[in-house]
Amino acid sequence: MQAQFRVAVVGGGITGLAAAQRLIELARGNETALDVTVFESEKKIGGVIQTVRDRGFVMELGPDSIFTAKKCALGLFSRLRLSDSVLPTSQENRKSLVAYNGKLHALPEGFVMVAPSKLVPFAASSLMSPLGKVRMALDMVLPAKTDLEDETVEAFIRRRLGREALERVAQPMVGGIYVGDVAQLSAQSTLERFVSMERTHGSIIKGLMAEKSKKESAAAPDDGTVSGARYSLFVTLKNGLGTLIDRLEEELSGSAAKNCQAQLSAGGDGCTITGDRAPTKCRILKNCRIIRLERTAEGLWCLLNDSGERQVFNAVIFANPAPIAGRIVAPVDAEIAAALASIKFASSCVINFLFRRSALPRPLSGFGFVVPQSQRRSILAASFSSMKYSGRAPQDHVVIRAFIGGVLDEHLLHQEDSKLIELARQDLAYYLGIKEREEFSHLSRWVESMPQYTVGHHLRVERLQKQAQERLPGIYFAGNSYAGVGIPDCIMSGERSAGMCMQYAYAQTSARKMETVSL
Repeated sequence: MQAQFRVAVVGGGITGLAAAQRLIELARGNETALDVTVFESEKKIGGVIQTVRDRGFVMELGPDSIFTAKKCALGLFSRLRLSDSVLPTSQENRKSLVAYNGKLHALPEGFVMVAPSKLVPFAASSLMSPLGKVRMALDMVLPAKTDLEDETVEAFIRRRLGREALERVAQPMVGGIYVGDVAQLSAQSTLERFVSMERTHGSIIKGLMAEKSKKESAAAPDDGTVSGARYSLFVTLKNGLGTLIDRLEEELSGSAAKNCQAQLSAGGDGCTITGDRAPTKCRILKNCRIIRLERTAEGLWCLLNDSGERQVFNAVIFANPAPIAGRIVAPVDAEIAAALASIKFASSCVINFLFRRSALPRPLSGFGFVVPQSQRRSILAASFSSMKYSGRAPQDHVVIRAFIGGVLDEHLLHQEDSKLIELARQDLAYYLGIKEREEFSHLSRWVESMPQYTVGHHLRVERLQKQAQERLPGIYFAGNSYAGVGIPDCIMSGERSAGMCMQYAYAQTSARKMETVSL
């Protein structure tokens, strides 16, 4: 029986789980026997994707949506037989709000993150002043930047759309996504779509209009269902995104292997799936923190965990935050470790509130709102979960999520949970008029969970990946540290690393076969 190619996946968040799942899929039916071990330092896998389900409520403690324009997440749903569980956003009140001067202003129809694709609704908006609207419209005639040098989000938006657009829209929208400082964040890495529009169309607004026109001429109508021509822009799963983690764990642990054309023999540490040609083994080890990487005399990779145990692998996919990966690889390559450590992270917290619907003096409108830094409030944003997706709460209740922290408000996170909940409660009362206390609240702290893509980030990542490929054969880095913070980005990163790892496996096993033949 041929020796198994052993792969370690360090990190049991969505990136690591997607990488492990893809490794298994690629190994089935080929001549490479595969042994995959996923190491997770916490007692639960899933990273920031955590769902609480209780008494008819579905609460997301981390992200709550999947962006469907990036297809890899939907592809994973399909392969995991979750397509029937995909839930689009509600048809009603599909709008986002911005808090300004004590009021909530709706972003006009056709507004895409930082700029409008329709001029008439934009002209009627209450969010921008007349002068601010004129300044934004000048984007259509201002000359485009000719060099390819990266710049901050602040510089990019100011140059194209003006100060008011920066302060009232771009800062809360972009800064809120990355819980970062737009004066430091890279336009190329965080707003690549809009940077590309300036280069190809000479204008962000012209680019959005061209994109809209192309979609309208090519796309069939969206009926808002999974079986229709198109999903809504954002989707979730009916029982929460934790369902995705549960299904991945089932697949990787082997309890769902009966649905594959494979034979299963399970043990306490994982399972073996015997496909058409080669055995494939997978296990998930929780509460197991990897602290050090070493290179063996044979050119293999040895991982040391915090219990002092060593395991040897042919390849390793690091799917944990870059600075943590950097500390692990430091013994074998100090320069790559330093590059990983240079990617900084920000912390934040998510607070779920459960209110009786009668506690709200008026019905909620839209899916939520963002708060510009200029407003000097405690929360960055609020999401109306039970308005956004059906089935999040019984009819007589609403679930609202509030977000606190980030680079600009890091000092707030030194407060106790009860104080942060009180600050968020006060801001919700200020903007929504809520007078009664919530029936329930839950605060989740996400420490150093969001990477900060500062100016030049994409070039540094390109250099890092190239150095790793040349100097650390069989070592791969994946996750939100590098090229995208959304769930689809993480899935894509994990699957891409899995593909590169399997190519390496094929090359190594082929080389061993050639050596055997020559002997």
